[in-house]
Amino acid sequence: MALPFRIDLSGKVAVVTGGGGVLCSRMARALAECGAQVAVLDLNLDAAEAVAAALREDGFTAQGFAANVLERPSWKPPPGPSWPPSAPATCCSTAPGATSPRPRRARTGWMPPTCSNRP
Repeated sequence: MALPFRIDLSGKVAVVTGGGGVLCSRMARALAECGAQVAVLDLNLDAAEAVAAALREDGFTAQGFAANVLERPSWKPPPGPSWPPSAPATCCSTAPGATSPRPRRARTGWMPPTCSNRP
């Protein structure tokens, strides 16, 4: 992936919520290419782990986790050795539900007549 700029995230841990989706899986890859260890969080553990596995296959450090960021206590580290081993999270990229056809919050206020009001 061609990044428009490079920053050194070596030794840093990035948490990407919604990481199993199209948009945030690319964010996870960009962060990994900058040197970060990446924790990929998603409602769907299989999707999160698929993204993390693809990153690991390319030589990056990544792990997938199931998490619902709308429920604070939902994410817990898995049993066993802690991951990632080097440091606590130092940056977070979040866009859960960005590609979901269903809104995550109630619709309030005025919507332009050209916008669809469908869930």
